[in-house]
Amino acid sequence: EDAVAAALRQAASKNEESKRSGEEALKQLELKANYAATLLRLVAKQDAAVATQACVALRAWVSNFWDKRPTAEEVAQRHAEEVAQRQEVKSAMLEAVWVTPPSLTAPLTQALATIADVELPRGTWPELLPAVVARLRPPYSDQNGVRVALVVLSCLTRLWLFCTDKEGDEYRVMQLLVSETFPLLEQLIAALQARPADEDEAKVETERLVFKTFQHCTNMNLPSYLFDIDILAKWMGFHLVAVQKSVPTCPQANGEGYCWWKLQHTVWAIIARWTTRFTGTHTLQNGARACANSFTRVHAPSFISPFLMLLGANKQGQYVPPRVLNNLFLTACSMCKVESLYALMKTHLDSLCGASFHCLAFTSDEYALYLEDPKEFCSQRLADDLLARCARTGSAKFLCELARSRATLRRPILEDIIRQFTTDGATGRDTKDGVVQELQRKDAGLTALIAVEKSMHKNTAMLAEVLVTQVIPELDSPHGILRAKACEAFGALFENCSRVEIAHKPLAGAVHKLLSLVEYKELPVQVQAMLAIKRVVCVPLGENSIFAHVPRLLELACGLVKEIDSDAVAMTIQTLVDKFPNATKENALPVLIVLRDAFIRLSAAENTEAVLTSISCLETLATVVEAVAGTAGSISALVHPLASLFHHVLQMDEDSRCDLMGEICELLTSIVLNSKPLTHEILHLIVITFSALEDTENNSLYSVLVECFAHVVSQATELFLTQPVLLDKLTSSFVKLLSIEDEDDCDCVPLCEMAECVLFCTKGRVDTFVEQIVPIVVTRHAQQHCLKILLTQLKAEALYYNPELTLRCLATHKLTLKFFADLQDSLTDLPRARDKKVVVLGLCSLLRAPPSALTQALHDAGITRALLSAVVATHASLHGALPDADADDFDPADYELADMSGIDDSEDEEDDAGQVHEEEMKLDREMKGKANLEEVSDDAHLQDLEELVQGHEYDTAEKADARREEMEQDYFAMDDLHDHATLFPQVDVDTVFVQTLRDITEGSLRCAEYSAALEQLPQAEANHLQQQLHPQQ
Repeated sequence: EDAVAAALRQAASKNEESKRSGEEALKQLELKANYAATLLRLVAKQDAAVATQACVALRAWVSNFWDKRPTAEEVAQRHAEEVAQRQEVKSAMLEAVWVTPPSLTAPLTQALATIADVELPRGTWPELLPAVVARLRPPYSDQNGVRVALVVLSCLTRLWLFCTDKEGDEYRVMQLLVSETFPLLEQLIAALQARPADEDEAKVETERLVFKTFQHCTNMNLPSYLFDIDILAKWMGFHLVAVQKSVPTCPQANGEGYCWWKLQHTVWAIIARWTTRFTGTHTLQNGARACANSFTRVHAPSFISPFLMLLGANKQGQYVPPRVLNNLFLTACSMCKVESLYALMKTHLDSLCGASFHCLAFTSDEYALYLEDPKEFCSQRLADDLLARCARTGSAKFLCELARSRATLRRPILEDIIRQFTTDGATGRDTKDGVVQELQRKDAGLTALIAVEKSMHKNTAMLAEVLVTQVIPELDSPHGILRAKACEAFGALFENCSRVEIAHKPLAGAVHKLLSLVEYKELPVQVQAMLAIKRVVCVPLGENSIFAHVPRLLELACGLVKEIDSDAVAMTIQTLVDKFPNATKENALPVLIVLRDAFIRLSAAENTEAVLTSISCLETLATVVEAVAGTAGSISALVHPLASLFHHVLQMDEDSRCDLMGEICELLTSIVLNSKPLTHEILHLIVITFSALEDTENNSLYSVLVECFAHVVSQATELFLTQPVLLDKLTSSFVKLLSIEDEDDCDCVPLCEMAECVLFCTKGRVDTFVEQIVPIVVTRHAQQHCLKILLTQLKAEALYYNPELTLRCLATHKLTLKFFADLQDSLTDLPRARDKKVVVLGLCSLLRAPPSALTQALHDAGITRALLSAVVATHASLHGALPDADADDFDPADYELADMSGIDDSEDEEDDAGQVHEEEMKLDREMKGKANLEEVSDDAHLQDLEELVQGHEYDTAEKADARREEMEQDYFAMDDLHDHATLFPQVDVDTVFVQTLRDITEGSLRCAEYSAALEQLPQAEANHLQQQLHPQQ
């Protein structure tokens, strides 16, 4: 225990050397059997620093030890010692969590939840739920026990927040938690809501935790427990009481961290979620539909009055947290879609719109930040769209939905917006400065225009009039904060309004005004003007106006990238480069250096915004490389500064590297494909990328490297052979991945394609490579059809490369008979002409081998005769001389996708799936990382997380099947002879076939065994052979 405590103290030190020493010591100590029990004892001690660090170490240990949900076979194979250790940790954890100091409850509970995520669905922790339930029973004498039980329950239910599989174990556990705890929670919350208004904050937090558990349990599926209309009414009554209570007046009430506001936020998040889900109930069934209808018709109207009161209070200057306001507007947004609720809200639309405009304007604090720290102001404003938690976001969604779903309100909404520019009077803000009040009004009007623009496609003429009369004049405003917002509004409205003929002249003048504002003295104006230009160049009118200014704009944009960490500014550079490639070539090197430095700086940051910006920098770099392609020496000048970027990626930790490797591979492909000639430095970049991929778990990224690798091997074969380390990297990756039997076939396909390139382009020069991969190719069992075909090709290509070497290798590993048996069995499954040609080449190479190379075992087994028949049959099939013997088993339409109209749709689906997958990865990291602790402090916003995954199926097996199917379609849709990944040798297959068979029938290869095989050919094949050998006859 003393050794662990000393190591924890060192790990908590601010001295980097001492910290590393402590972490190394902990790595050694965690191998001991009693490590977790020791940490739990230290958590209970009074030394705060050691206890806190012990919690951190415990969470890390638990995450590694319970790193995945085991299969039944894995559980059965566990040693008795490991089972006993797990049981000991679970028992100790269950005892410690109730006596832990409140400050350490959160991290310890998260460690407990990590264990429960594995154990509860398998039913191997039966003691947990009874321990929680026991502390939720009246009379609640142990207040701390009640609070901890609710924290545990909230964490447990959060584990399966997005559970949708009603047949899965997680769903079953969630239903069990609801049935066991909800009756007790009803008693608890009824007791809490009956308390006097001046009760202590601890009980308010307890009430919030009850609602938090309710939120988790009803997020994706309504539990059957709530199908009882009376029980639902009881819970909705609890929600209504919570939102009707006034927040006490005290200094703490002016911060969103105040417990009363956290309670309000949680309850309104539930109401917003329910109104969003139940705007249409036609997809629900049975009890869920009845429950949804009851909520929409009976309970939802009761919440209109409370949220109108809160919005009114905010407009009058009272503090309401931004996240609460956001949920209020989301609720109103969904209610607009339900006729019965909209009818109740209709008389209050003026108040709602007024409250919305009030929230759209900048606050006094934001104005002060603009004046004091423009850089931070830009960062916060550019992050607004990502946060999706502020009141500005919710109110903008409300106005947009109102204009979209209620066509009759579009013109009145625009008229209300115009009044924001012309009406005198205060906005109700807590400021006495009339100038600031006027700025707030106009800022609200500009923000409202941005919000409703997409819903006004049928009111373009009126929108253009507003743009010309209200927005463009504000580009000359004496106040920078209005100029910045006017630039943003102009960029948002320009595309639609440029189609209105009457607006062309003033719009063209406004574009030139934007060009001057990019060099304005205030940073926020520069940024917003640059972002507006990004949108303007996508329209012909704007593109023509900006062409002459591109070099200067690139220079200014690079300056902004150096000054602020913004994904949007990096993407602006990409747009300019993409639209004006010729104007980019002169500035390519300085632009690339700026983007490289920004990437290196941002990729080291831990926040999501920085990571997104670094990814945008990589995408922009790829665009720059493509833009300068064709200019002599341009790419080579860029390679040296890019080398430091690749080295930086190699030094990053695995998790950070995984987030960026896709873009790194795309950048490398752009460099390789556009470089003439290829150089040693470029090959070194490929080696670095292979090294980075070796240490990641995302093996699918090899597919992005196939094109550039094939290009190098085929176009610079001699250069490739001078870099043996690159071939060594391919060999090690190939052997490593294909040796793992349960490795996904999708991840093996790219490496097989690379191996094909090497065999075809380096014939007779990489013997060691062939000797290492042939045994793997023969023993690898493939599930997917495309991998089976590729393995067949590799076998034939190994024979084409060097039949004698291949046969020696097979004999050494005692795989000869299996090799030829598998090869013969797979010949009838070849769907493409290219595949059949490869087999013909391989078998002809084997048949032409010296007799000494063909072992006696082959002759004794009759394999040589069978192969001769196989090569004739394959060649005949290639020329259509044979009927399809496997017509019932093989449908070419499954693979020949080039003529199918559905290809475009599948590509769109692939893009959508990729975007959802990136958001899932980000969401998963947030939920399993920082958001775990945030859950207890209520910083996570479930409504926004739900929008990321709404409608997406979290079924790993189904996603894997879809990915495999998509991969197969992509593989078999490739052109027979112009497939970049499998370059076909410059050999006339028909000539090789004819020459080989002539030598067998009439020349040096003639023997009794071959003659007997030819005599036994079926009639169709014999006719084909005769026609090939004697075409004139």
